[in-house]
Amino acid sequence: MDEKVRIIDHCQEVFFKYGIKSVTMDDLARELGISKKTLYQYFNSKDDLVEQSMQQYLEKHQRECQDLLLIDQNAIEQLLSFSKVSHNVLRQIKPGTIYDLQKYHKPCWALIEKHRSQFISEMITANIDKGIKEGLYRDNLNVKIVAKLYLTLVHGMTDNIAFPQNEYPLIDVYIEFTRYHIYGISSEKGIKFLKKIQENVPGEKAS
Repeated sequence: MDEKVRIIDHCQEVFFKYGIKSVTMDDLARELGISKKTLYQYFNSKDDLVEQSMQQYLEKHQRECQDLLLIDQNAIEQLLSFSKVSHNVLRQIKPGTIYDLQKYHKPCWALIEKHRSQFISEMITANIDKGIKEGLYRDNLNVKIVAKLYLTLVHGMTDNIAFPQNEYPLIDVYIEFTRYHIYGISSEKGIKFLKKIQENVPGEKAS
């Protein structure tokens, strides 16, 4: 693995675990077992490091989602697979990380918003179209509106006023949102399929 990529990967883990504002370049250098001088050979500043870390994470997320498109799955299976990718990340993220990005690293937050409004929008729109064709989603859906509703709700999950993260962990909100979305757009056939999946998943309870 390229040294710079390795550094970014490790720093990304630190930011997710401890937040961003509280972590210094000295802390990161110690975590990596390198000198701060070496760190500055690759990054102009902490802001630069944070931005590149988020950019690399978003690119990785896109690759993982695109790889899922190569798997033979129906629309509901595909959507659950997409959600699992996000679940794995959200379980790692400290609540303060989102706040730090929104307040202190606005260019990074803008990258995340762009990722949602473009890539995620395209993925969800394609998934809805697929589900309608398969008869798993209702055929009377307004695809554009449903896709926008999805993105609006995803954005709302990170609103610390609506969902204080000390009271509503982001992973819990995301799980409920995913269920809400799938049940809301599924046809009778789709709901039957979803319940069948839930019956075979330990700890899941069919609704």
